[in-house]
Amino acid sequence: MNVAEYFQVQPEFAVFRPMGTSSLEEGIEAITEAIVLARDGKRRKLLVDVSGVTGIEPPSVTARYWLVRQWANAGEDKVIVALVARAEMIDSQK
Repeated sequence: MNVAEYFQVQPEFAVFRPMGTSSLEEGIEAITEAIVLARDGKRRKLLVDVSGVTGIEPPSVTARYWLVRQWANAGEDKVIVALVARAEMIDSQK
């Protein structure tokens, strides 16, 4: 996925809004890259909207832990990330 194609810089924050079909692994990597772009561009806030992405199964609890750790490492405590996803992607137990 060409992350830069879906990455926009607004005055107060950056937005990553990918579209199309993706695997979980590709999606995780794309979001990681978007976080790095925001961090390197000195953007403190990043809105990630994956509601337009299809083909991804809801991640397991273990996968959620791993991906959030990866994203936290990519942000280096310099980027606040808000994630928008379709209802079926959100863990109903949390």
